[in-house]
Amino acid sequence: MKERLKTLWSVAWYNLRHFRTLERRLLVINVVGLLASLLAPQFEALAARWVEISYLDLSIFILTMMLNVLLLTIDFFRSSRPRIGGLHLERVFFLDGIGDNARLDLHMIEPSSKAKRNGFCRIQLPERTSKPKHEAVIVNSKVDEQLAQNKMIQVELRKRYEQGIMKQRSNYWDEMQDYLSLMAEKHKNRRLFNETKIALASPLDPTTELVYLGKTTYFTSLVTNEACTHLIKSERFIFRDLRHLFPLSTEDTLLSLEESRLSNHIGISVLIHTQDRRVVLWRQAESVMQNRGQLVASGSGSLDWSDGERSQWTDLLSIVKYGMAREFCEESQLEKSEKPLTIQELTKKILVIGYFRWIKRGGKPEFIGIGEIPRPLSDLRPNWEAESLSGKGRSLEAPLVETTADIIAMCDRYLDSSWLRKHGYEVSTPLAALLHRLRSILKGDLGEEARRNVLKCWGIDG
Repeated sequence: MKERLKTLWSVAWYNLRHFRTLERRLLVINVVGLLASLLAPQFEALAARWVEISYLDLSIFILTMMLNVLLLTIDFFRSSRPRIGGLHLERVFFLDGIGDNARLDLHMIEPSSKAKRNGFCRIQLPERTSKPKHEAVIVNSKVDEQLAQNKMIQVELRKRYEQGIMKQRSNYWDEMQDYLSLMAEKHKNRRLFNETKIALASPLDPTTELVYLGKTTYFTSLVTNEACTHLIKSERFIFRDLRHLFPLSTEDTLLSLEESRLSNHIGISVLIHTQDRRVVLWRQAESVMQNRGQLVASGSGSLDWSDGERSQWTDLLSIVKYGMAREFCEESQLEKSEKPLTIQELTKKILVIGYFRWIKRGGKPEFIGIGEIPRPLSDLRPNWEAESLSGKGRSLEAPLVETTADIIAMCDRYLDSSWLRKHGYEVSTPLAALLHRLRSILKGDLGEEARRNVLKCWGIDG
């Protein structure tokens, strides 16, 4: 019940901040009026010089104001619930094409003509047994090669980024609010945290020397990047079609990050290699928001605003590495082990090897990396508390890799649809993209320097 009330409060406050502008103004007026009423008796003598005020007048005024505040408070919490009963969310994996395509499957969406000229392309990931059966991401081999060579990319903060996104999407506020309310209802037994995140606000291509970052929140990502592939339905009809939010160009291609008008907070995934040559993989719990029941990387999540602050906004890769180290330390409880390893120490042992845009989530930007820890596998403890599982539902996989050939064989295995089906595995999209790029680097497809850096990072001879 306590977690449910926290979620309702978070959703209601978010709605009031971003969607319900009239009610926000009325609430301010009522609160100011109530405070003035409570303070009025102290200034009665002063006020009496201009107008005669009786205690009855003041009492009626105070009661009226309290009633108004009570009604607005009730409405405040009702705003976190769906406006119409009997509705549910349905995720769909196709769009209505703008050009000649009547139906456009998400995994078939290509980068724009300009993006293709800059080296971006779509790659297909292993076929799944669950939905979506097919999934693809957009990558750039030249960008990945530069990242693996530790390219210096400066950062600059874009002011009022989240407010700008919400203002540009003002025509869809009702749809976005309904989506958030239904998400809160769907996950009513667990807390939805509206954490502050870092968004990538400008494109990243081979010529990029500076990127713009913006402050956004998890809820804004929900009502944009997540909502844009959903329908709100009843048993008989479609009430809202949120696919209008998807950043699709008139050529049926994916819009750039600058043009997409979505939250686009940065996702991160890192694959960690232990001292005893084990690669850490988690099988995700069924209760989490993303990648339920799937095999995920050693550390997987998104960049918190605090990651930028603690890395002092030095440069893009420093921020990304810090976030990757934090995610892994949180999920393996390394900072609490008998021989603790701090986030700062682990950051120095991480190499970013790739960047992709996740089509299914509105082209959301994702960074992938690898790292080695000077600790054996036995030092790792899955953070059950973070998943609210009390030790249930999450398990550890740790394939042994001692040579370059072992790493490539591991990548081949987890990217083989037939092998995955046979053994009942489901690999998350970020992990599949990470394994794909890791294999490409080790096969020499992205340059010899990138390959050497990967082997050095994992302490393996070429």
